[in-house]
Amino acid sequence: MSSPSAALAIDLASVLVGVGLGLGLGVWQQARLRSRLSQVLSPLLADEVQIPLGLESLVRRGVVSALDREIALETQLSIWEQSLQAAPVAFFWVDADDGLRWCNDRARELFGIRQWQPDRDRLLIEVVRSYDLDRLVQQTRQRRSPHQREWNFYPDTYPSDYAAEPGTSATGTPADPGASAEGRAIGNPLPTEIGSGGMALRGWGIPLERGHVAVFVENCQQLVDLARSRNRWTNDLAHELRTPLTSIQLVFETLQKQLDPPLRHWVDRGMPEVKRLVRFVQDWLDLSQMEQNPGQILRLEVLDLAEVAQAAWRSVEPLAERKSVQLCLQQPLDDPLWLEGDRAKLHRLLLNLLDNAIKYSPAGGQIWLNLSRESLPDEAIEDRDPAAQRAYADITDQGPGFALADLPHIFERLYRGDSSRTRETDAAIAANFPNTGSGLGLAIARQIAIAHGGQITGSNDPLTGGARLRVSLPIRAATR
Repeated sequence: MSSPSAALAIDLASVLVGVGLGLGLGVWQQARLRSRLSQVLSPLLADEVQIPLGLESLVRRGVVSALDREIALETQLSIWEQSLQAAPVAFFWVDADDGLRWCNDRARELFGIRQWQPDRDRLLIEVVRSYDLDRLVQQTRQRRSPHQREWNFYPDTYPSDYAAEPGTSATGTPADPGASAEGRAIGNPLPTEIGSGGMALRGWGIPLERGHVAVFVENCQQLVDLARSRNRWTNDLAHELRTPLTSIQLVFETLQKQLDPPLRHWVDRGMPEVKRLVRFVQDWLDLSQMEQNPGQILRLEVLDLAEVAQAAWRSVEPLAERKSVQLCLQQPLDDPLWLEGDRAKLHRLLLNLLDNAIKYSPAGGQIWLNLSRESLPDEAIEDRDPAAQRAYADITDQGPGFALADLPHIFERLYRGDSSRTRETDAAIAANFPNTGSGLGLAIARQIAIAHGGQITGSNDPLTGGARLRVSLPIRAATR
């Protein structure tokens, strides 16, 4: 039997061991708790976490820092909200489920939003009945990059700050039954004629985190009205000029037959200039008509694009022979490119592009006309476009090409860039083509492409260094 003192020593040792284990466990738990608090509070306390503080002080500092951070974020959020609220353009914040999270007062005014509150969970398409706005959101989210879109919106009324042009209706535009509300490809100008009650809008989509999208929308209707007013007076001027110019041309033609040298020499010198003015006025009127009614001027038929291209080349072949310019035509073998289009208009489109290429090609140069087809990927096909294939006509020359600053403007009326393509070659063009050039050829070509549901783009070919013009047209007919 052990003595009472030994038993007491054992009990005392057990107590000390228990106390030590308890203290050790407590210290370990405190260190673990401190480590977890340090990890949680490190974004808030920064360098203060490295200072040895008690748990109470550490938590207190973390709470104070979190409150300061919350106040700073709320202040920043308030600044952004006030800025977006005062922005002159409409703003939408759309979440990953296409719900409208927030919009500014300009958006409510522009789109006539009346029954929506920030705390109500509603889809964007339910609040704003605009397919194009919803499409802009979807395309921005899919591409994960900023995206731009232009379309016509038809609200019940215009926003209160929109001032209609004098002489127009309250909506600011005349009735146009042929106008379309469809979205348009970027790169084409805004339409100058909008249907009754319509507004021309331009929107920018910006992808955010977690599938959210920010959308800015600008009302461009006043720009459209300004362009329409400008076109109206220029068209009126062209109409007024056409009759006296035609009379002058008839007088010159009569004098050419009756006068003898040397007086006839002066009439012969003036006749080309008169014809150029008459051609310019007629081209201007044709272009204006195509802009106002792009689809109503077409006489549609099923045709082969290669036949139209060959006919256009035969028309300009005499001009090419004067400079010894050779055409290289490339087209799919045994695979006609059947289109539904206006033969005369497509002939003029290719004629203008070939004429432009011949002008700026060097003597003895070559022009490549490549015809091809391409099936569009599913994500590139608009829901409203039944044409899944497109035909392409690429015209490439060996001239000086376009200046990079001129590329966005080459299809504008009367645009002349300060580049070698316009300065250094003007003398040679005037000598070889005295009766050509109204400054509207590329603008007319673009409008013809748009009227056929296509588009035209310009670039510089990396191989030849010359200009490359690409025409894209939808293939809507498979057989003749």
